[in-house]
Amino acid sequence: MHRIFIITIGLLLSQSLLARQDISGNWSGILTSALGELQITINLMDDPLSGKLNSSSGISGVELSDLQFDKGQLSFKVPAFGVSYEGKLVGNKITGTWQQGGAEAPLTFSRAKGESQLPTRKQTPNGAEGYTSHNIQFNQSTDGTLLSGTLTLPDGDGSYSSAILLSVAGANDRDQTHSGGHKPFLVMADHLSKNGIAVLRLDDRGVGESEGDLFQCNFETLVHDALSAKQFLADHPKIDASSIGFIGNSEGTVIGAMSAIRDTTVAFTIMLGAVGIPLSDLSIDRLTRMQSMYQLTELQREEIIAYYVALDQIINQDIPKQRKRINIEALKASNTFDKEGFPNHLFFLPASKEERTELYLTRWYKAQLTYHPNDVLPKLTTPSLVINGSLDVFQSPDLNFPAIQKALFKARNTDFTLMVAPQVNHVMQEAKTGLPTEYGKLDNTVSPVVLSTVTNWIQTRFGVKL
Repeated sequence: MHRIFIITIGLLLSQSLLARQDISGNWSGILTSALGELQITINLMDDPLSGKLNSSSGISGVELSDLQFDKGQLSFKVPAFGVSYEGKLVGNKITGTWQQGGAEAPLTFSRAKGESQLPTRKQTPNGAEGYTSHNIQFNQSTDGTLLSGTLTLPDGDGSYSSAILLSVAGANDRDQTHSGGHKPFLVMADHLSKNGIAVLRLDDRGVGESEGDLFQCNFETLVHDALSAKQFLADHPKIDASSIGFIGNSEGTVIGAMSAIRDTTVAFTIMLGAVGIPLSDLSIDRLTRMQSMYQLTELQREEIIAYYVALDQIINQDIPKQRKRINIEALKASNTFDKEGFPNHLFFLPASKEERTELYLTRWYKAQLTYHPNDVLPKLTTPSLVINGSLDVFQSPDLNFPAIQKALFKARNTDFTLMVAPQVNHVMQEAKTGLPTEYGKLDNTVSPVVLSTVTNWIQTRFGVKL
């Protein structure tokens, strides 16, 4: 599981009163490195100077610092990822050098047209047709946290089957926006509601219009969030309370399955990029599948595996939090993650030791490490559809499907389907490599095969009222 990121960073740039030049507007450049080509784009506004930065790699959530624009010289840093940039504005180009860790590469930004720095994704719907969208809010049942989202209702007077979308790991908005403007949950809601199925998608805690802090939650809290969303739908006059289910991606598959076990009136679970084995085993498989992307030596790979084993032991110890912090700091002192030039961002980790330690000590991260699918899936009797992409480098079907199938047989689940989607990655895009550095380069947001399979599966079991 992993958290999918998009760089959207506010720039606070100082500008000299002397030799003032116009730097406002949209700028785009291609960064070429050992990891392939990445699109880096910045949108700058003048008076006062501010802006945003986006990357096709899908990294986000980091503030820029040491930002300056003086006499045509632009510079900024991204400390969390070990990045710095220095360039000179000449005409409609900013020519400079991107440094990350111990490596550097030339990066030239060219002035672009238009107001948006994000590419237009071809599957993103342009307005609703055949359904209506409603902004909704409700309070979670156990702690009262305000959760917000969008409910799409098919046009008509029916009582509709409905799906609640549950996002991947990390703090996501209601559309699960990632990698330069891909909005898979918006695309999925649009497709399902055009085909007679109501859909509820939510901002995660602490994102958008939802209150709270996701990283202070364990899976138990997220299950209560999901079941509170189900109750909200069950109380809606246009929803069939007997046919409400969950569609989850990655971590969302875990929350959906746990919720269905807790509440036997859940009508179905659809798992996209499903987890069948513990994270400790998945981590080793992921390293193997992405070793070329990470540019790891065999020694680094072995060191990282040992690191995760030791980290798991520390986090699971019944000792005070401060003692865990000390032990983690000691563990990291000689580890690959702390060596100059190591691409922490590709592991979806902060570059700073201190920030990584605080992440490891959150309730959310401990839930990731301590989740064991065999405690959950053998109890799942709800009708279930499981789709993993053949190019999923995070939850590969060849590793996860045998365990999932065995668990559902043990549960005596009489209605489950396991499907390998050809040439599909972890976030359900049709892909070439499956690597996360590719997400932003792909035109499609959700595989049409996945969309039609999910829709037909729900329609076959619960029908639709068009």
